[in-house]
Formats: sequence, C-alpha cells, structure tokens
Amino acid sequence: MAPDCARRELLRLTFVVGLWCVATAASAAGPYGPEPAPPDALASPSDLTDGDESGDAAGGEDDLLNLDLERLTQTDVVVTARGEVGLDTVVSTVSRTDTSVRQTPSAVYVVTQDMIRRSGARNLMEVLRRVPGVHVARVNADTWAISIRGFNGAYTDKLLVQIDGRAIYTPLFGGVFWEQQLVPLNTVERIEVVRGPGGSVWGANAVNGVINIVTMDSRDTQGAYAEAGGGTEHRSFSYARVGGRLGNDATYRVYGNQLDDDPGANLGGGYTDTRRGEQGGFRLDWRPSGADTLTVQGDIGAVDIGVGLDSSDVSTGNFLARWTRQVDCDTDWSLQTYYDHYKIDYDPGSQVADVMGQNAFDIDLQRHAVRGAHEFVSGVGFRSYETFVRTQPGQAIDFVPDAANFDIINYFVQDTLTLAEDRLFLTLGCKFEHNDFVNFIYQPSVRMAFTPDLRTSLWASVSRSIRTPSVTNRDVSIVTPIGGGQFLRLTGSRAIAEEQAMTYEIGLRRQPTDRFYWDVAAYFCRYDDLIRTVAVGATPPFVDAGSFNSATADTYGFELWATYESSEWQRWRASYSFYREVLDDRGLPAINTVNVPGVYPRNMAYLESSTDVTPCLRLDADLRYVDALAAVGGYVEMDARVAWTAGNGMELAVVGQNLLNSSHAEFVDPVGFAATTGVQRGVFGVLSWEY
Repeated sequence: MAPDCARRELLRLTFVVGLWCVATAASAAGPYGPEPAPPDALASPSDLTDGDESGDAAGGEDDLLNLDLERLTQTDVVVTARGEVGLDTVVSTVSRTDTSVRQTPSAVYVVTQDMIRRSGARNLMEVLRRVPGVHVARVNADTWAISIRGFNGAYTDKLLVQIDGRAIYTPLFGGVFWEQQLVPLNTVERIEVVRGPGGSVWGANAVNGVINIVTMDSRDTQGAYAEAGGGTEHRSFSYARVGGRLGNDATYRVYGNQLDDDPGANLGGGYTDTRRGEQGGFRLDWRPSGADTLTVQGDIGAVDIGVGLDSSDVSTGNFLARWTRQVDCDTDWSLQTYYDHYKIDYDPGSQVADVMGQNAFDIDLQRHAVRGAHEFVSGVGFRSYETFVRTQPGQAIDFVPDAANFDIINYFVQDTLTLAEDRLFLTLGCKFEHNDFVNFIYQPSVRMAFTPDLRTSLWASVSRSIRTPSVTNRDVSIVTPIGGGQFLRLTGSRAIAEEQAMTYEIGLRRQPTDRFYWDVAAYFCRYDDLIRTVAVGATPPFVDAGSFNSATADTYGFELWATYESSEWQRWRASYSFYREVLDDRGLPAINTVNVPGVYPRNMAYLESSTDVTPCLRLDADLRYVDALAAVGGYVEMDARVAWTAGNGMELAVVGQNLLNSSHAEFVDPVGFAATTGVQRGVFGVLSWEY
C-alpha cells in the first residue's frame, strides 16, 4: 500500500501546485489594458449594437456584421469554426446557468446538431461514442454500457443523464435503461457532456459525469420534416414531424418515429436479441410576454426488447412543464415540474420477473441573480419515486417488499465570484439532500477559472459527490447460476451506506487560431464505501452473498481532444483518453457485482474527418480505438457517411458502421443479467425531406 499512498500524495501535491500557479499567475499579471472585456460578445452580440435587445440570435449576428469599421477594429472576438466547440460556446450544465466555455471550471464537451447529423448515428448511444472520455459499449441489441471515468456496466450507477432537465436515471437498479430512449436526433439542439462530478448543483449520483440532452425550441422546427430508411443492422426506421404557430406568441411541434433493429451476432451462448420501438410526442413554447416563457412537452412510447427467453414489452411516458421569467437583466426565475413513467411487462416464461416499473414526480424552483461581482444560482426541489417489481416463484429476481416509495428534498446554492474582471472566477457551491435511503447528504465543490487572455482558459476544482444505494442494493433477492453446479443467492441490505467520492481536477483550454482548438483535463478521484456483492457463506448448492460497503478505489487519468478546420471544406476532430484504477477490496473478493476492475478501457482514441466535397456532397468518416477490458479484447472500428443534397429539401445518405470487422464483442456485464452478442458490420440508407 505504501507505493499507492505515495502516488496519491504525489497526485494531490501536483494538483495543489497547479492551483497555486493559477492564483499566482492571476495576481502577478496586469490588466488587459486597451482590450475590452469581450468573452460574452459572441454569446450576446446585441451588447455591441447600441442597446438593441431583440434577443434573436440571427439578428445579433447581423448586427455584429453591420458594425462600422471603427467599432469593429476596437472589438476583439474569437471566431470558432463552423459547427465546432470553442471558447465562446455557451453551456449550462456545469452551473445551471448559461456560461461560456472560457469561464467554465469543468471538463465539458458539446455535441452540436451538425455533428449529430453528420455522424450517421441512429440513437443517442451511437452519438455518445464520439465524445472524448466517454466509454460506450454495446452489450447486445437491447443493452448498452455507458460510463465516464470508470466503473462501467449495463446499469452504470455513477452517471446522471437527463433530457431537457428530466432525469432518466432509475433508482431501481441505479442506472439508465438506454434501450428505452427513443429521442428523435433531428430535434436535439445539443448534448452537453460534463466529465467529472456535478453533485453540487444536480445532486446524488452525478459522481463521474453528467449527460444533458437539450432539444430544440419548437420555433426552430417549423414546417415539415420526414425521413425513412433501412439496412442490414438498422433494418428499418422512419420519423416525421410537423411544426407550426398558434397565434403570434406560441409555436408547437408534433412527431412520431419507429425503429426495428437486427439482432446481434450469436457468440455461442444461444442468444438472440431484438429491439423494436415507436414513440410519439409534442412540444409547445408560448411567450405571453417579453419576460415570460412557458414550455410544455411530452412523449409516449413502446419498445419490444429481449434476449432469449427474457423478452419484454416496455411502455414509457413523460410530461414536462417549465416556466421561466426574466425579472430584469440581472435576475431570472424558473419553475419546472415533470412526471415520468415506465413499465416492463415480461413475456410468459421469463426468467427475470413478471412486471417491473417506476413512476417519478419532480418539481424544481431555481433563481439566478447577478449582484455586483457575485453571480448567484440557487434552488429548491422535491422528487418522489414509486418503484415496483412483481415476480413468481422460480424466477431469478424477487424484491422484499415488491414496491418502494421514497422522497427526496433538496436545496442548492452556488456563488460565482469575479476576483479579477473577465479574468479570474471563483465558484463555491453545495447541494443538500434528504432522502429516505440515507437521510442527509451534502455535496460541496470549489472551482476556479482563470483566463489570462481571450484564447486561453485554465481551471481547477475540488468536489465531493455521493452515490446513493439503489432499491436493488437494499431489497433484492436473486438466485442465479455461477457455474460448477452452484448458484449465487444474493440478499440486499438496508444497512448499507452511500458511496462517497472526492475528485480533484485541473484543465487547460487553448484556441491559438480561429480554426484550431484543443482541450486537456486531468483528474484524480478517491472512492470510499463502494457497494459490492460479497460471499458470506455457503449452503450447497448455494453460495450466499450480500451487499456491503466493502471497497475503496483510486482512479486517475486525463482526456485530450482537439478540433481543426484545415480548410473551408475540411474539418478534423481527434481525442485520446487515459484511465487507471487501483481498487482495494479489503480482502473481500466480489462475486457477480459492479464496482470491479477491468470494465473500463485504459486507453481510448478517436479520429474524425468531415469533408464538403462539393456544396451538395458531404463525406464523413471516423476511426475509434478502444483498449481491452478484462472479459473482451480491444478493437479498432470505423464508420463512414456519404450524403448528397438533391435540392428542394431532399437528402440521400448512405452510412456504414463497424466496417473493419464482421463482428466483435464490446462488453460483458459483470453482474451477468445482460447476455453479450456481437456488434456486426452494418450498412443502411436514409432519405430525408424538409419543407
């Protein structure tokens, strides 16, 4: 243990030295001098145009272009390549308010609509393959393992995922049912991915990252759009939407989509998997006044999924309403509430259960105010969960009790203090929660951002985050074969405590030219009280096990990524991620459990090229490398897309996925409930029309 302790102390010392360098550089450097304070200029071009406050983004760009020559020469702006992320890109996930990447003290990446469209991806999971530092692995056609900075699994429990502010994290297993998410990619405005903790503003379970999917305002999807296609792996799919106006102040859209995916390759286990689904939804945006905005949206869907005998029919539905009020230029309020539901009906003969599901209700009030050098964000919220699992004797899973109801009350406050105008920012924040599982928890963070010039941003942070036990950790009873004629008999425990993590981060961003941008972030995280399944005895043919806070772990690594526009018609993106883990099981080896080593790759690399061959012909290709895991080998794969715009809103695209191998395995779930099938080479075509 001595070398591990020495390594931890060295990493912490490096972090402290880096933080000291930030503070020293800020105090030693002089003011900008003749340069103005333009970090917000690109985000709010109206500030440069004699008080024009139309708020329309397109109008703001026109105003910037129409500035007279004298004023333009006095205005220093950083221009980002088309469709790319840069220092002036605005994000909201880190602080729950709009902030430029330049001033954001966290590792963040933004996937834009242009990047989504040109990727050829057909679902959220395929889009996330392109994000630096995110490990995306398909277990089978129904199940995906997605994680950031370690501890991957079919039900990753340290990652918060939300769609328009609606959390899709389920406390039943402590993860996300990715196969249920049928979000139309054509309506996604952007996906903000935060690598690292977000508990100080989002609460429990945002330990290693936050994925925030933001859909478009309905005023940006007016008219009609339709697409249809199919091929070898994505056998058939279609999507249509219509947008319109209701009077002068309201806009809407309605949509419907469907999909039918081909089973994965049989790897010798006798498994065949399926995934079919359809979903419909709407969104209404109403602006009754210049200060108020009301958004109402909802979706209802059905998915047919299954592996072998465990096929199931899933029904989903959600409804969200959000009201925002701009009190003045320095103060705004928002009130959001949503209801979310899913129900899984297993087919007769299922080895898992008869029925399982969840109902969730959430209401959240937030206030944002700027007072002098302080920018405050605070909020209070309430969330209620109802989970249920009904089983029959002989099935693998049982819950005692078979239904759980619990509430979460939370409050958070954050203050971003400007220590040196437009240059040095200190952010202090904490979220306090009370829930029925672990009573009171708190998650503070301290963050600092330093911008010595318009093209450089240096940041550092220290955060404490919490992962609360899932319903499965507390109430489950599972009997599953483990080989050799033996069966694992697992019983949950209500005595387990929350998992805790202390994370230290430091990062540097640089945009030396308008066409080149790079970003690097390094981290060290200490986990305590990790929940694992540990054997407690044996009664042949059963091995008895329970859930305990039985391990600690250290993880560290870094992520480096860059974008480069080599010409007006050629763009490149590249990334590399390194990860290392040291786990101490305290002499209690785990059995069929999460929080195990070898489920997250040590190295990942990605390279993408986007080429506008002609104004009507586009070619995109990407190459990705994923290092070996404990149960599967490493692999290199390639995707490619060719798209031709025919005019009149028509586009024809051909996409090839996983082109380098006929099939390959990507992940074996350590818990054992998600069977592995091979990811196969696939080709499909898609025809789209927009009016």
